[in-house]
Order: sequence, then structure tokens, then C-alpha cells
Amino acid sequence: MAIIHGKIKATNRSRADSKLTRTLQEYIKTIHILEKEKGSATVTDIANSLGVKAPSVTSALKRLHDLGMAKYHPYRSVTLTKKGKKIGEHLERVHNILRNFFMFIGIEEKIASIDACEIEHIAHPETIGRVTKFVEFIQTAPQKPKWLNHFEEFAATGERPEDCNC
Repeated sequence: MAIIHGKIKATNRSRADSKLTRTLQEYIKTIHILEKEKGSATVTDIANSLGVKAPSVTSALKRLHDLGMAKYHPYRSVTLTKKGKKIGEHLERVHNILRNFFMFIGIEEKIASIDACEIEHIAHPETIGRVTKFVEFIQTAPQKPKWLNHFEEFAATGERPEDCNC
């Protein structure tokens, strides 16, 4: 890893494949979720999920097919290849981790999901790993950590709680 002009240049970013644009990653994640929910995905399902037109979906599916990420034939449902499924699972997992993190710090679920969708494509794997550990720690805590209650009060009032020794 090298630092270039204040930015980290990493050889292994969270972008699952360097040939995949953010848009193609969203298509993979959407297909992955639809396959889990319905068993397969159609052009119409994908278009409805992403809020795009069918020709845009068809174009993206052709590119994913050419990259070996999806099995697509016109007028049939689309499925992810083993490589595509791996990327879809990764993207869904990262999205859920980031969304949960944002919700832990008091962000409304809809906004947390939107922000997670933005960040999941650009966050460094080290950052995702650390946030994952943090979220897992909080989710498995026997009770809500006191410091988290203190943070919530601070976020709401701008004042530190009296029993906060910080």
C-alpha cells in the first residue's frame, strides 16, 4: 500500500473486481438479493429494484455476462455465476454492516441504508474490517454499553451526561 498525494493507493480495495464499476456492483448486489428472495431475477425485477429502464438493465447484464459474473440470455431470467455470487454476498454483507453501524449511532434506517450504499463501494477493506468488529461487538454485548447511552444523550442534547467520566 502506498500513499500518493495524501490518498492511499491500495491493491486490494473493497471493490470486488477492478473491472466492475460501481453501477455494475449495484446490479450484482440487486441480482444477488433477488435470487435469494425469488430464486432468480428478471430484467423487470432488476429494473424495478434499481429504478431504471429495462434497456439499461439489458446493457448491464450483457456486460456482466461478458465479465463472467452473470448468466444472461435475452428473455430469460438472469443468475449470478459463482464469481458473481461471491461478489454479491460481499457487497450485501458490507452494506448491512455499514447500515447497522450508522443505525447504532442514531441515523434513521432509510438514511443509513442510502449512505451504506454510497460507502460500500469505496471504503478500504481495513475500514470495513474494523467497522465489522465494532458492530459485532455491540450486537453481541450482553446489554447496551453505557458509553453508547452517553453518546445518544450527547448527540441529542450536546451535553455530556453527568455520570459520564469522560
